[in-house]
Amino acid sequence: MRDYAALIAKLDAATEGSRELDYAIWQFHFGGYAHPKDNYPAYTSSLDAALTLKPQDMMCAISIGTEPDHARLWSRDGGPLSARTSIFAPGKTPALALCLACISALKAREATP
Repeated sequence: MRDYAALIAKLDAATEGSRELDYAIWQFHFGGYAHPKDNYPAYTSSLDAALTLKPQDMMCAISIGTEPDHARLWSRDGGPLSARTSIFAPGKTPALALCLACISALKAREATP
């Protein structure tokens, strides 16, 4: 089982996107593969890049300009994460909120039998 808590804590504490966080997400998502540090997506500062972390079978809503910005993910097929058990994640920026929601959704799925 992957250590979700450490990455979630880093994302939750972040005040802005950073290449260091982007690299941590890349390593986490791809099993620690040593990808060149200057050639991975800017997950924490780009909504387009953060959306690549979203499980394909999940719907997404992002609130921008609220205090704080936040993202919500839910399953559209009534699977283990249904609308009743959606993932809500606040963040200092929309991209950070979406990264946090996506990693939290992956954690919830791994914990669901």
